[in-house]
Amino acid sequence: EQRFEQTFGLGRKGFPPLQRRFAQAALSDMLGGMGYFHGRSLVQSPLQERPLPAPEAALFTAVPSRSFFP
Repeated sequence: EQRFEQTFGLGRKGFPPLQRRFAQAALSDMLGGMGYFHGRSLVQSPLQERPLPAPEAALFTAVPSRSFFP
């Protein structure tokens, strides 16, 4: 809570405690929905019967809502 206040200063800006708590929860959910992955994926091609390994790559992804997209 202290770091959140130091970073965003919502208390200094006059936001009430309930709104500050909501802001913390919203930021937590947003950051919790982000992921970084590295490796190979299996890719299905209409030209192949079975999935093939794709080249090694990085993937940064985010989901809009962890409760609906676990």
